[in-house]
Amino acid sequence: MATNYRQKYADWCLGEVGNEAPHGDDQYIAYYNSIVGTNFSVNGTAWCAIFATCGARKVGIPTSVIPNFASCTTSRDNFWKPNGRWKTRTTYTPQMGDLIFFDWDLSGNCDHVEVVVDVDSSKVYTVGGNTKGGYSVVGVRHKSYPLTYKYIAGYGAPDYDKIQDNGTSSGSNNNNILDTDNAIVTGVKKFQNWLNDYVDAGLVIDGICDNITRAAAIKAVQTCLNKEYGKNIFVDGRVEQHWQKDLVGIKYGNTGTLVKIAQGLIYGHDIDPDGFDGSFGPGMRNAVISFQNWVKRTANGEVDQGTWLSLMTRWAWYRTEQPT
Repeated sequence: MATNYRQKYADWCLGEVGNEAPHGDDQYIAYYNSIVGTNFSVNGTAWCAIFATCGARKVGIPTSVIPNFASCTTSRDNFWKPNGRWKTRTTYTPQMGDLIFFDWDLSGNCDHVEVVVDVDSSKVYTVGGNTKGGYSVVGVRHKSYPLTYKYIAGYGAPDYDKIQDNGTSSGSNNNNILDTDNAIVTGVKKFQNWLNDYVDAGLVIDGICDNITRAAAIKAVQTCLNKEYGKNIFVDGRVEQHWQKDLVGIKYGNTGTLVKIAQGLIYGHDIDPDGFDGSFGPGMRNAVISFQNWVKRTANGEVDQGTWLSLMTRWAWYRTEQPT
């Protein structure tokens, strides 16, 4: 069965709702820099287009369908319009997985972009990065707008039919496509297979660390602590304060189940620990340092309690704000 990339894109965006500035946005800007080769600062960079790009890349949509872009107007003029994929508000009904562009000052330029996650007879529902919420704090927000909203500049309608089952695009691709790293995808798939065996997770083996995979990983940590370290934690896939004290640190030279879980979680954050084998070697230590630098923890290369918590909680829970 073909993958529903519209749904995958929308689900990824919804899973990120609630991440806020000043640091919740850093991950998107840093990831964009890493795949495109840019050097945008994590401080002060407008990141709505960056967020939309990151989501497309994370779920395997090729850049021939949704390009890498950091400028809304440039994207419209250099990709959506030339490819016949620009749709006007008055002549088009948006679909899940489309991009919705806004022109706040009605100047003819595009000032902001969000991802369409649902549509009904009168409203379009979206998720956008660098979007204002309560007290004007910007973050990843779930919003809604009337379909007749005059500030909607238009829609980018990705040609999802170009994507084959394996996530590659038919035809030529001249848009700086950077496919998801095979080592990362393979590592996540191995982790998902292992979680299915270890905690009977029932995961779809798709190489994507969504919130279901995350919950299964937390169950694996809880189960391992109970089985191998004599703890008495209720296995529910949630990170609660009452059992955080039971987390066991691991470091270079260690082996075993906890190391394997940590390796899987590292893969889930798009970092390659050089194997999913339960052995804490040099590659794993370097990967942990990279992760600790990313989440602004002391980069000691050890999975201490704080690093465990970051590994298990960095993925946002599925949270949908009341549309406004």
